[in-house]
Amino acid sequence: MVKVGLLVTATLLSIHLIVSESEWQTISVTTGAIQLPPLPFTLQVKTEWSNDVDNDDLVIVLVPEVNPGNNNVNIEFQLTKTDQEFFSTHCDQRERAKIPNNGAGIWTFEMSYQSMTVSLGGENFFFSDNNCLMDYITSATKIEFSDKDDISQSFRFPDPCTAYPDSWKVQQVSGNVASGTKVDLTCTESRVNRGSTSVICDTGETWIFQDTPNCSYQCTGVNEDKFPNMFIPGLPADEGEELEVQCYGGTVQLGSVTVTCNKGTEFTYENGKKPDCRVIEWADIVRAQWINLGSTTFTLEVEVVDTLNENMMKIVVEDAVDMITMDLDVDARTLKTTKCNGQIPIAPSLEIKNGGIGIWSFKVDGGKMDIYQNGNSLFSYSDACLMDHISDQIKFPNTDKISNRFRLQQEPCTRFPTGWQHVANMAGSETTSGNSVNVDCTDSRVNRGSDEVTCETGETWTFDETPNCVYQCTGFDEVEFPNMFIPALPAYEGEELEVQCYSETVQLGSDTVTCNKGTEFTFNIKPECKKLAFLNNSYHHSVVQQDIFDWKHTKNFIKSESIY
Repeated sequence: MVKVGLLVTATLLSIHLIVSESEWQTISVTTGAIQLPPLPFTLQVKTEWSNDVDNDDLVIVLVPEVNPGNNNVNIEFQLTKTDQEFFSTHCDQRERAKIPNNGAGIWTFEMSYQSMTVSLGGENFFFSDNNCLMDYITSATKIEFSDKDDISQSFRFPDPCTAYPDSWKVQQVSGNVASGTKVDLTCTESRVNRGSTSVICDTGETWIFQDTPNCSYQCTGVNEDKFPNMFIPGLPADEGEELEVQCYGGTVQLGSVTVTCNKGTEFTYENGKKPDCRVIEWADIVRAQWINLGSTTFTLEVEVVDTLNENMMKIVVEDAVDMITMDLDVDARTLKTTKCNGQIPIAPSLEIKNGGIGIWSFKVDGGKMDIYQNGNSLFSYSDACLMDHISDQIKFPNTDKISNRFRLQQEPCTRFPTGWQHVANMAGSETTSGNSVNVDCTDSRVNRGSDEVTCETGETWTFDETPNCVYQCTGFDEVEFPNMFIPALPAYEGEELEVQCYSETVQLGSDTVTCNKGTEFTFNIKPECKKLAFLNNSYHHSVVQQDIFDWKHTKNFIKSESIY
């Protein structure tokens, strides 16, 4: 039997101990009477049950200055470990309560002039405002512990908690929170809590929790007016997170390549380096500046207005895995590329003219690249290694001694993929890379996929869900199907739906139909909800054989009446 009790007695021990209000003190066989703080106060006892002791007892004795009422009255609180119950016996009365957590942990007694509350691990499970009990609690000045050798115990009188740490960004407590009390947290200013949403008061400003409460703002999107042509793959994100910025195809990325989440659509970045996804007409090439390609179908044009540095134009292409270089040697009239297995020369007889000055065009379409100078075809290139890498970015690293410009032209989107059935086509219009359009369905169909898609190039679009235009069934023809209803309406083309009949009817034929469109359905056997006719209790009328009825769908129980 394990006891955690209050046993009122007039016996005083000669050893008195005064402890600080928040310091844990070990209970031992030599621990004497302890001075109580003034009401209201909180007493906590930490217990660790021994596995090899059957009767783990702890008795807490409150010693009143003057024993009120009957000196022989005992006030006892008893924990029954086997039955998981807590008993309160005081003034010839008994109260009981179920205990949590097998009774092990930190017991908290909140004492006031009006009541006593007992909790374990932050969970309140016992409350009493019995007048007799309150008289003894009010009169008590000291506390004693007995049966101290059975279990490992310690005690303290903890301070109440008065505030949460400012770093949590939560609404502050109102008044004092007694030690051992569990409270729920509320974030301020629409923040989101990434840690524990409830905490238990320990003492003072010390709280117990599993994960540090952390209320932070969330970034949910990009302000398209402030950051046009830009997207951030890592959204949504939490306040303070550093995020990579990416640009849509047909733009060049300038400024910072990362931003830090502030809140909502607000981000911070390195001073003077606002991310800029600039739409390319003609733009100056900046040394080692990456140009976002966005797809594998594009035309990159480079205007060389001065003699090439060291007679070499170097182009670096990169995908998410690796990068390789491509060198145009004007003097040698060769094109060299760093392949996956080393550097080898190719195309040794390029017709490079005018010292390489003019407009160079690199037309890339899937697995092939055609190279032109001033409109003259120089070479058609289909090396698998290089073409595998031309997908994400390209840059010109040795442009510090020459003035070059470039522009990137990507194939506009002029049509939707043929696999998007029953989608209204774009009727000869075109959408440039990075722009979005709405998807319309034909013949009053309903789109069950994304209503808006974003152009990449040609027939390539980005979206959340593949557009899917289907008919919808919204009702049924009550003339063709009387006394019948379909609970699952509205429904979509091809969905199988259960048919149900109103009361006082019997269901014949199919019990399911398949949605076609509007009020049209298909079925194996036409469903029918036939009304029941009730006659007198004479059985000379002809009775339809019962096995033609689907009795499981009959709404009313039919007693002795005949059916015709």
